[in-house]
Amino acid sequence: MISYMKNINRDYLVTVNVKTAEVTASSNMSFYITDINTCNIFFKLSFKGPNNDDITNLINDKAPKENANDYRLTLRILKPDGMRIDNIPVELRDPDSDFLYVDLKPEQLNMLGTYTCELFIDSLVTGEDENGEEIDLRDERSTTNSFTFTVIKSIFTDVD
Repeated sequence: MISYMKNINRDYLVTVNVKTAEVTASSNMSFYITDINTCNIFFKLSFKGPNNDDITNLINDKAPKENANDYRLTLRILKPDGMRIDNIPVELRDPDSDFLYVDLKPEQLNMLGTYTCELFIDSLVTGEDENGEEIDLRDERSTTNSFTFTVIKSIFTDVD
């Protein structure tokens, strides 16, 4: 018997600018309280500077090409009742792309209402020592602006 992969996931895309720590998300992201293992948020990384002036253009021309492998994203969620869900790792979808994702679990979406989210953008800055060997210098972190999604009821929510 041949088995085919199915995808009934509810997928949303959030753009994350790693230079400005700004996120752009759909204003109508929603999941049903009865959804199970189908709630995904994809994150597309952008590496553009805050504006298109001469300094930004110079930096973009001289700096090495950045890619998603250089960054770690961590999702933090504040539930409608104020409960925190910290440190959800956002996984790299493909090493050659700028897309990452998180598959939200039912226990993370078990309450009706609006969930407020933010991301940590972490990167390791490296340099060279006096022998030309690459060394780790320091960790850097930026915190993004917030975005939201809503968990909504199904037709049987009020019955149970």
